[in-house]
Amino acid sequence: MPQVPNAIRRKRAALLREAGTRQMSHALTARENRDLDVLVEKDSTGYFSHYLKIELDREIPPGTVVTARAMGHDGTRLQATVLS
Repeated sequence: MPQVPNAIRRKRAALLREAGTRQMSHALTARENRDLDVLVEKDSTGYFSHYLKIELDREIPPGTVVTARAMGHDGTRLQATVLS
């Protein structure tokens, strides 16, 4: 099977990265203004059940599960306010 030329590979890779960025933004936006259970990993960051990263508004001890309201996102992770 012949190799794909570099220019085509780069173009395809760019298209995939753009599609991934759009999908991530869509997934984050869909969860804004919702209350989520967050497992804190370190400092003020953690994950919720869909494995999306969340940045909390204050530091919580690692291993703690808190409820937080997603207020927005930066394109790569949700920003949330801790409720409990």
